Amino acid sequence: MCQIGQADVQLNGRPISSSTGGIRIDSDENGSIDVVISSAGKVGIGELTPAANLQVSGNVYISGNVTLADTLEYRGSGKPKRSLILTAAGAIPAASAGATQTRVAGTNHTFYALDFDANNDESAYWHWIQPDSYDSGDIEVTLFWTSASTSNATVWAVQTKGIALGEAVDDTLSVAQTATATVQASANTLNITSFSAFASGWNAGDYIIFKIYRDADNAADTMAGDARLIKAKIEYAAKQESD
Repeated sequence: MCQIGQADVQLNGRPISSSTGGIRIDSDENGSIDVVISSAGKVGIGELTPAANLQVSGNVYISGNVTLADTLEYRGSGKPKRSLILTAAGAIPAASAGATQTRVAGTNHTFYALDFDANNDESAYWHWIQPDSYDSGDIEVTLFWTSASTSNATVWAVQTKGIALGEAVDDTLSVAQTATATVQASANTLNITSFSAFASGWNAGDYIIFKIYRDADNAADTMAGDARLIKAKIEYAAKQESD
């Protein structure tokens, strides 16, 4: 039933106002806004000033299919994380003071590893094209490694560079980010070392150069023997669904 009062139009006893220049519906008169149709024809659900054709503040449940005619984009804290996995087999050991790339014949399986010496700053590189979905924000780096040593600490370091069209491919890398990790007390067990999230300096579509090395001459690196890197994981936020 629709009623016309002195101040408001009412729908089933609830006010419908046009104070925002459009139509505003408050279904329970508690001051919260349920639905707004702005003067520009934009619809807000739980949103007083919709900036898009449809803007929802809150959860959305859809029981049927969703068809998109364009790219699905993510914003704010809703951006999903994507991962890049760097393998020891896919590494390029440095031409000078490079980590030793080793094919390890284990008892139960075979795998590749990179051995980083305790006395020299040995390094390895990886190259790739950064996906177009990357939001150009901070990245998180995690290393998976082992050692025959059972005490003291290793200092890992990473450097990187994103190369855009027209820039030098062999350009100077970023300032090193470091992470110090105490080795596990049992030999040849998995160690996981994470770096604090940091700005990569990359953009979507960049040609990426990524360097990992053991900062052996750092005073905090006290572990004897090789640090054996198996994998590295790089996590980044995606701004859109499609690459």
